[in-house]
Amino acid sequence: QDAPGGKEPILDALARGSYDRIYIMLGVNELGWYRTEDFTQQYERVIDRVRADHPEARIAIESLLPVSAAQDKKRSYVNNERIRLFNGLLEELAEKTDCVFLDPASAVTGADGT
Repeated sequence: QDAPGGKEPILDALARGSYDRIYIMLGVNELGWYRTEDFTQQYERVIDRVRADHPEARIAIESLLPVSAAQDKKRSYVNNERIRLFNGLLEELAEKTDCVFLDPASAVTGADGT
């Protein structure tokens, strides 16, 4: 986000506002991380920061959306198997951190998983 002095981190921009509900959908860029523990630890740090800045807000963690069959066939780290793994981690994290887990992926995933 652009700020008066240039760009600023999204968490800093979010801290300047006042919100009753905050929806977070992050993680596609992190699908290539080898250690899933690092992913959940970093995501939990985001939740902690958001909660510190907005203690009364209800926080929702959203699932990652599946990729197309063409993307899935590329065999890169951005694939539906990895997305399903990370979505499971996000659901567990939501429970651990008392956040709502929203699963928009289930609404857009076809029978073939893409």
